[in-house]
Amino acid sequence: KDVVKRGGEYLEGSSAPLVIPLYPSKGLRLKRKISYWLDEFQRLPYVSPYEDFQHLNRSSDVYEKRVVGVFHEMLGLFVDHSAERKKFFCLRPYLGLPQKFYKAFERHPHIFYLSLKNKTCTVMHVQE
Repeated sequence: KDVVKRGGEYLEGSSAPLVIPLYPSKGLRLKRKISYWLDEFQRLPYVSPYEDFQHLNRSSDVYEKRVVGVFHEMLGLFVDHSAERKKFFCLRPYLGLPQKFYKAFERHPHIFYLSLKNKTCTVMHVQE
């Protein structure tokens, strides 16, 4: 629903692009190369977290967009939109996440925020 409100499009099927809402922080400055990659990432087809993903190449950007979608959906279920990063490790085999799934949090600082308060790494879904 947030995507529809903010002007993103969702069409039925996994071949339709879905724009994930981005909330860059005021201090975040992206290099031109990274900004171009981000624009291309937004144009990739969206694979729903609820669809079969076995046909996807695990090293592709489409698979990474699926992983980002899974975390976007999972964190959206929590009231405070946050969870400890290590709690996701036990869900990894059930959600079909790669071994180094935590890289998605680091590669997408405009979608996820990492907090290292009290020696605990907490992932937060960035919102307005």
